[in-house]
Amino acid sequence: MLAIQYIKMYWTKENRTPEGSLMRKNYYKPDKIDSSVNLDGLDAEIFVQKRHYTQKDIMYTDTEYNKKFGSYFVNASGPTESAERERKRKYLLEQNVAEKDNRGKFYDSVESVKIPGIEIIKEDDAYRIIWYSLDRGYQPVRKGYNQFYHKNGKRIKHETAFVLKKGEAGKIEYNYRYTSYYGQHYEQFCIYIINTDEINHNTFVDAKYEKQYNELVDLF
Repeated sequence: MLAIQYIKMYWTKENRTPEGSLMRKNYYKPDKIDSSVNLDGLDAEIFVQKRHYTQKDIMYTDTEYNKKFGSYFVNASGPTESAERERKRKYLLEQNVAEKDNRGKFYDSVESVKIPGIEIIKEDDAYRIIWYSLDRGYQPVRKGYNQFYHKNGKRIKHETAFVLKKGEAGKIEYNYRYTSYYGQHYEQFCIYIINTDEINHNTFVDAKYEKQYNELVDLF
């Protein structure tokens, strides 16, 4: 079984300060799985727990951010009763998805897991973890060796980060800046991955991440 804790940090140039950087560092550490989470995954292949944060002077989890800035409160499209119902439905859906992701989910196959920039291939009792550069709107695009050029034809970095045998753990870190209609923002990903026979609530905290892959670059 593969256990993954997927941490994603989002911030804007207003928090591009030494104080802002110091605050973010405290949230990249592996975290305990909440004691209320049932870890009996039966025949599941993978357990994934997401920890997504947005920094706006203070730090918000995605659930907290949706409560304060979610579509139900911000993206009002009109005063009609039907529009109000639709906004509330979308807001409740956002909340439900965020809360489930934060608690953790079991998946039956590696193909079901979607993490930007990460691919997973099962090889007997081991897992090959592949990293690739995001390119649509994300900067800087990492150029370099493409181990899978024969499959996708892209001249971007796309290679094996490491292979995890049973009992091994690894960590992948990477970051980007992104420019959209709303301005420029920054994202950093920190992925903790463990090949284990069983999961407990301290699995991510207790693991020794001996295999590491780093694509952190200067975004400024």
